[in-house]
Order: sequence, then structure tokens, then C-alpha cells
Amino acid sequence: MDAETVAPTAAMTRSPYYQQWIDYRRAFEWVGDEVGTKRMEYPAVPGATFDGKMIVMPTGQATGESVAEGDRVFQVFEGSAEFTIDGKIYALDYLDLISVPAGSRFSYMNVGLSNLVMCGLFAHPDTPPTEPVAVEHMVWAEYSREFHWTLPFAEKWGFHRGSGPLIRPPGLRGHTVRMIPGQSTPWHYAPRDLMFVPIKGEVEFESANQAFPLGPRDMLLVPAFMPYKWSNYGLQEVVFLSIGGKLEPGKKGAYFASNPGWPIDPSVKQLQIEVDIYGDAKIVNG
Repeated sequence: MDAETVAPTAAMTRSPYYQQWIDYRRAFEWVGDEVGTKRMEYPAVPGATFDGKMIVMPTGQATGESVAEGDRVFQVFEGSAEFTIDGKIYALDYLDLISVPAGSRFSYMNVGLSNLVMCGLFAHPDTPPTEPVAVEHMVWAEYSREFHWTLPFAEKWGFHRGSGPLIRPPGLRGHTVRMIPGQSTPWHYAPRDLMFVPIKGEVEFESANQAFPLGPRDMLLVPAFMPYKWSNYGLQEVVFLSIGGKLEPGKKGAYFASNPGWPIDPSVKQLQIEVDIYGDAKIVNG
């Protein structure tokens, strides 16, 4: 078997991080010292190179301006937001995504008539890029037309799922994913930590010999090189955010013909993959 299939020793010391909304919803902290600057921040899910958390901001509130120490990505789950990044204004609504490059001055406010509910991803500080990095503003009304159904086995009934276009500042890489009921995925791993947060519907992940049912605002982090699969056992389409840290040069994921177990069983067949034109994995055999 290909040596890449065997997880690095460091991966064996880590476990999935599972945080359910029913439990962590009571653990919020109010952030903002002045009137008009209040928001609720929930416990962070810690990754090796990034953290992720839910943020709720009441209507009429705003943050002060700050500098992004590392790359940031935000996705709106409910409500409307207005981000100001280096003096330019960006309007966000349901399922819109935005990246805030490291070193940018930014703030945001709730310009809607209901609570703003967002997921925020925060890359740990890294070496500053040598060239300016552009803001990526992905509007659902536009990128919803750009989903593709080319993920491994996605053309086969039982594995049907859609992958939205990637948002990819240097320190983070992710997208919106959708799957109708009764579908699943092959077993696979990524060479970087991945975090999953449902926005609508429910999805169940299997990893490290455990099952992790996720509903809206539940959060799961699967460590790098740990095989997993996900399935929609619900009664409606699931829509969720899938995002992880930066992709290290020379490292790639793996797909398996069956459950490789954990630790990985080296006798389980690994499928040959390549990167497709959308930046996702594509199986070239099996």
C-alpha cells in the first residue's frame, strides 16, 4: 500500500472534536465594552492551524475596527451583515461567505431586523504573504449556480452530493456542501484538519470508530489524516459549511474502497485520485 495511506504518528494522538449546540449554547460570552458593540461568542472548536466558533449579534450592534492577525472567513447562517474591510463595504445575507485577509483592518455590523448568526473561522497567525491578498466575497445568489457534482463517486446514486466553489485565502480553504436524503460518501481523509457545521438539515459523520450526528450549529472537527465519511439519514437536504486549514505543499488526501478503520488497516484498497479543475479530488480508478 502507498505510504501516504498510513497516518503520521502525530495523527494517532488526536481525536475528533465534537461540540453540540444543545450543550454549548449556554456557554456564550458577551463581547463588546460599549453600548452598540455587543455580540455573543460561543466556545471555539480548536484546530491545529485555525479555530472556529459561532457568533450571534443582535440587531443594531457593530464591532469596532480591528486588524486580522490571521486570515478570517465568515459565513452568514441567519440575518444580514455589513462588513467593512480596508474601507470597502460588503453586504452579506443567508449563506454568503467572505474572507478577511491577514493584516486587513475590518469591522462588521448587523444591519438586519433580526439576530445575525454567523460562523467565524480564524487562521492562526502565519508568515505574512509577500503580495497583497484580495478579499473573497461569495454571494449565495451567484455561487449557488456554481455547484458541481464531481466529487468522488458523486455521479453514482447513493453518493450524490454537491460541492460549492471554494473560498481560499492562504490560511483557510472551504466551501458550502449540499446533499439530498439517502446519500453518503466514500471513506476518505484530508491532510489537514477539517471542520463541519450544518446550516440546514442533519448529517451524520463516522470517524475514529464513532458516529457523530450533526444538526444546525453542531460542530465537528476531524483531524488531519483521519478517515471519515458522512451520510444524510434525515428527511430533507442538508446544507453545511466544510472548511479547514491551509493545504500544505506536497500533501494530499486519500480515498478508500471500504472502511479503513482507525488506526488505518493497510490492507484496505486505496483509490487513485487526482485534483480536478474545481480544486477537488477526483477518482481516476476504482
